[in-house]
Amino acid sequence: MNRRNIAHFFVLLLVILFFSVSSQLIFGSEPDIFSWPVYTGNEGHTGFSLGSAPSTKQTFWIYNGTVGYPSVPVADNLNVYVGAVNGRVDALNATTGALIWSFQTQPDQYFEHAPYVATGHNLVFVCPWTETTVYALDASKGKIVWTFDAGYRVGEKAPVFSDGTLYICSIADLIALDASNGTLLWTYPQPNGDTSFSLAVSNGRLFVGHTSIEEQGKFLALNSTTGEQLWSITL
Repeated sequence: MNRRNIAHFFVLLLVILFFSVSSQLIFGSEPDIFSWPVYTGNEGHTGFSLGSAPSTKQTFWIYNGTVGYPSVPVADNLNVYVGAVNGRVDALNATTGALIWSFQTQPDQYFEHAPYVATGHNLVFVCPWTETTVYALDASKGKIVWTFDAGYRVGEKAPVFSDGTLYICSIADLIALDASNGTLLWTYPQPNGDTSFSLAVSNGRLFVGHTSIEEQGKFLALNSTTGEQLWSITL
């Protein structure tokens, strides 16, 4: 192999590495053109999809539920999941719109934010508006896999899932759970206030905006594995 071919080889290798790293940064850890597991697309909240936009305005199906659906729908490769005003979660077949299963939380609940689908793990995470309970459901059957009582309301912010860990935001703490069984991994206290933004995870860091009446807003970065604060900015 002459020098020119060697140079071309290394240029090609660098291009491949660049796009491999870039795709992880842009699309999150599990890019999938057929799923939309959280409101903004992935755990990094990029809002980006690898799929093509619709070429027509054709309606494929309509599902007429018995109650309203205030939450944004999310989807995996098979189903669409949406929270209802009566604290119920419905799973619909993404191709036909047929109801697959329903799961009822406390009947006086509703959903401010969408569920989170752990694509490839067969789990749907549910945080009703005023409950202190986090539910992990079997995505194919709607049965409870585990629950976790956070002690404080958890439904004001959407959960986020990354690398086997579920991150939730109660009105008192940021909480990291083992997504497979609900075991508590760590907590990070929220002094004197609530979070203003949804959690986002990227490259081993958990990002969160924090504000309260008593103090200025802050933007924090935590180690996603340990919960240790890496840095903060006062806004």
